Amino acid sequence: MADEDLLGTVDNLGDDEEDEEGGSSLMKYLPIIGGLLVLQIVIAYFVANWWFVPAEPPPDAATEQVEEIQIEEMAEAEIAPPAVKAIYEKLETIVVNPAGTDGLRFISATIHLGVSSPEVAAAIDGNKLASKMNDRLIDILRSKTIPQLEPEYHNTIKAEMLVKLNEILGAKPGTQPPVVEIYFTGFVLQ
Repeated sequence: MADEDLLGTVDNLGDDEEDEEGGSSLMKYLPIIGGLLVLQIVIAYFVANWWFVPAEPPPDAATEQVEEIQIEEMAEAEIAPPAVKAIYEKLETIVVNPAGTDGLRFISATIHLGVSSPEVAAAIDGNKLASKMNDRLIDILRSKTIPQLEPEYHNTIKAEMLVKLNEILGAKPGTQPPVVEIYFTGFVLQ
């Protein structure tokens, strides 16, 4: 009988512990459920920001408008460009992520320049301007979205590149530009 009292007392102890814990097995999972709800809210916040917020602030409208006018004038100019007298092939291959791709896509472009004279090519090397020119070309390609890099827009991209490269070389309006043509010898978009 002493064993029965002992067993009865042990059984009662187990019931008392269950009542002290809250009496319900759902109460055990309440912190886990709350944590999962907070996690879902955080994930929804980041997904909404990634989906609806633009990756880059829009460029200055005035600067963009002036550049577009210059590019359109060069792209649609009825005057034939001066003849190419030399080809400058020493620019490095450019590999960048286009705008709006979050690093998931890239473009690899090899660019050669058609210059108005061999002296221009010598001046680029002599003044060590190839790095500065590569930097401007990288900026131009990095600013383009995937649709803007489609083949039908290559002439517009080339015209923009001509404007920027001739600015670096100090071209003056009304004179023969140092860079006459842009050649894409490699253009891979992945």
